[in-house]
Amino acid sequence: MKQTVNIPSLNNQTIRKIAERIQVCTLNQGKWAGSTNHKREMREEQRRHGTMRIKKVEVILTENVHLKAALNLHGKIYNTHRKLSLASPIDGMRIVAAGKVFEHSAALSELINQSSNEVEKFIEQRPEVVIEARKALNDLFDETLIPKPHELREKFYNKFRYFAAPCGHSDWDAWLGETAQAIQVELQDRIVQTARHLIEVCSGDGKLYGSVLEKLNDVCEMAGDLNLLDDPIIAKAAEELKPIATDFSVEVLRDNEILRHEAARKASDILSVLDLG
Repeated sequence: MKQTVNIPSLNNQTIRKIAERIQVCTLNQGKWAGSTNHKREMREEQRRHGTMRIKKVEVILTENVHLKAALNLHGKIYNTHRKLSLASPIDGMRIVAAGKVFEHSAALSELINQSSNEVEKFIEQRPEVVIEARKALNDLFDETLIPKPHELREKFYNKFRYFAAPCGHSDWDAWLGETAQAIQVELQDRIVQTARHLIEVCSGDGKLYGSVLEKLNDVCEMAGDLNLLDDPIIAKAAEELKPIATDFSVEVLRDNEILRHEAARKASDILSVLDLG
């Protein structure tokens, strides 16, 4: 991708406006995967082979359906958080548009509640899990490797917090400037990648999926909220690409090859004219 993001000089007024438009969000997660290192067996393997280079012997303790669901939701929470936010220069801190905090919070809270419910269902079945593991693992079985209910609740967590963006201090003002620049780069990249994906799909055999249009619409809306440096290229790209995502339904484009090719051509022309192709 060609680098076309223009970074203007940032004065105090600009920094304050950036701070007002964003919230900093952190997400901390924990889980138990249903498998673990069997230290006793690892030591035995080291002794048997006469080498300390065997670092772990992993055993699968359970493949419980509710545990799998909780682990799947664990990943979905993380992906949803990333989808609705943009990066900052500090690992672990992501940026949410101030006007989208409710949407972000509601989306994560719903998934977290689902995850908690699956964890509780798994805890209810823990006695059966222990019996199953004892039969499946034979001499490798060690019940202490399966966390107790209170330990499982501690291991599974999804905690997110919002912080007002600090400004008025030289270090934080510098961070806000770096954040705005990083967001511009990521926004432009997301726009280009989603547009290219739409072009690829629309130029194909008609297997158009709703997620393609949804992602393009989402990134265009995000550009409206988080184009913190008011980059004209990003603003124009979002303005021109959004109608492609909203004017036609998935069903119409899937069944009409001419419209699909027209959508692909239009998206390609927009990227080319804006030097984003």
